[in-house]
This record gives sequence, structure tokens and C-alpha cells, in this order.
Amino acid sequence: MARRKVKRLRLQKTLEVPVNGENVRIHIDRDLDLDRRDLGPIKIRCEANGLRTGSVIDMLEQLGLSQAEIAEMRRKGVLNRWDFNNIGAPWEPWEPELYYDEPDHPAVLTPTELSRPLEETLDDLAHFDQLPPEETFDILQRAKLRLEWEALKEQSREEIAWFLENLDKANTARRCDHIKPDGSSCRAPALKDQNFCHWHSETRALRRATKQGGEVDMPVLEDRVGIQLGIMRVCDLLTNKAIDPYTARVLFQGLRLAERTLNKANFLPPSPVLWKAAELAERKSGR
Repeated sequence: MARRKVKRLRLQKTLEVPVNGENVRIHIDRDLDLDRRDLGPIKIRCEANGLRTGSVIDMLEQLGLSQAEIAEMRRKGVLNRWDFNNIGAPWEPWEPELYYDEPDHPAVLTPTELSRPLEETLDDLAHFDQLPPEETFDILQRAKLRLEWEALKEQSREEIAWFLENLDKANTARRCDHIKPDGSSCRAPALKDQNFCHWHSETRALRRATKQGGEVDMPVLEDRVGIQLGIMRVCDLLTNKAIDPYTARVLFQGLRLAERTLNKANFLPPSPVLWKAAELAERKSGR
């Protein structure tokens, strides 16, 4: 057995119930195990009219409420499911630290247990009150693992079915017609009722706007060839005096940034040509 320190969350609640024509206020403290919050409170402390109990239901019964009145409070939402925990437990003072004894090895489902019908696994808990606490805890852990396994299988079936359905749609979808600077096709799925993917639709629209504005026309910088063509384009414009050296320097810095981005994405190896062109442009501009 191993001792585990419980990570607790302390919740406080006040409940008012009618007793003999008067409202009685019950102060409730709950300790939750943060690692196993789904199991509900591990300890409950109730105080009212000088009475102390370890569960809410025990307190209501000591105050004189009948089973029918308690059921009616549950139906109206005055009581929640946690109020029915720890019935019969004694009142215990709050402890700064709480430890539990647990098995050294957690329950592990074997292939044989996974192949058993789920009903048989749940039937193992039918006579838990006749078993020692350690064995009951182990059976409970195995039942929880089996339920989680069944939920995981169902979720996996749904996700696999969704993936296969969308994979078939993707395989039969129209492909982007864009041809990259190196001559290869884009092959990404095209937008609905269009000939290009989202990326190349945006870049083509940007290039059209650039041409209409009379700005420098540059290739799409999506691979090594595109960057090399960009270098050639800037050199031609600089040679023909279509742009000044300062503009050429800015364009080369943009090309350098594009190459650095592609290098980080492992798209192309470093190119010393681009760095040399940028240095020559800076030297010529005198800046």
C-alpha cells in the first residue's frame, strides 16, 4: 500500500430547511479530492441547532424531516446529488492534511477483461458490500477503466468515420491550378467554385492590385526558385534604373526575410547569393 496526500478543495454551503414551522440554517462543509472530483465529497461536516453529522441526509433526518420531505426537496432542486453522499458517516473535524492508503500498482485491464461483456464487469460491483475495502476499491477502479475504454472506443469510431468521410471528399476535390516557380503544381484543394487554393487566390489578388497601382511586380516567394527569380527581378530593375538603390536595398531585405522564414520551415537550404546581393545593394546605395 502507498500513502497519497489528498489535494483538497473545501466548499462551503448554507441550506435553510423548514422544521416545525421555522427555518433552520444548516452549515455544510465539503472536502473534494481534486484528483478524483467525479467521486464527490470525501468528507462532509454539517452543523445545525447544536447537532453535528457527517452527511446532509443524516442531518435532515435528525431535524425530523421524513423521507418523503427529503425526496420532495431533491425534486425541487434544493438538494443536489452530493447531498446524498457519505450517508451514515460520522462527523469528523477538519484536518489540515489528509492521506489515503492506496494499492502500490493501479488496476490494469488485461485483454481478457477487455473482451468480457460490459454487463459482467458491472455485475462485479453488485456484491461490493460483502468484499473487503481493498478488493472493492480495485473492482471499482477496473469498472471505471472499462467504462472509459468503452467511451474511448465509441469516440474513436466516430472520429475515424468522420476522417474517412472527409478524406474521400479531399481526394476527389478539385486541385489548385497554380504552377510554382520551379514548375511543380500546388496540388492543394481549391476553394469552392474557384480554380485556386486560399493561399494562391490571395497572392494572385495581391499581385493584380500591385500591377494596377504601378508598383514593383515580384514573383510569389514560396520556394527557392521564387526567391532566385525575385533577386533577378530586383537586379534587372536596378540595372535599368527603374528603381533607386535604396528601394533595391529594401527589396533585398524582404527577400532575405523570406529566405530566413523558409529556412526555418526546412523548405530550402541557406543561399549565399541572396546575402551577397543584399550587401552589394547596401554598398551601392551608400547607406
